Amino acid sequence: MIHAACTNFAGLMTVRIILGIFEASVTPCFILIVSQWWRKEEHGLRTGIWFCFNGMGQIVGAAVSYAIAVGIRKNGYTALAGWQLIFLFTGGLTVLVSIAFFLLIPDSPASK
Repeated sequence: MIHAACTNFAGLMTVRIILGIFEASVTPCFILIVSQWWRKEEHGLRTGIWFCFNGMGQIVGAAVSYAIAVGIRKNGYTALAGWQLIFLFTGGLTVLVSIAFFLLIPDSPASK
């Protein structure tokens, strides 16, 4: 969401580097979750399904981003540009999902 506050190239690149550092843990953490919750024989299928949904996320994300950007352009002016609203929307959605994940998913199958 901090991308929306960037006003120059240096700020944008700084935020992108920080984002990359934090996103680098996503795949290893998912593999750790899969290894805790499913049997070894199921790991490949679950990981494959997850990678397939990465593509679906790109498709849905692109459609939502296009709708936000075009809707802003057609329906009047706002204080923020379309690209800023896209970052705020997707970042806010990520925060909401992460809070739900933190509150709803147990630490392990044993603590279920």
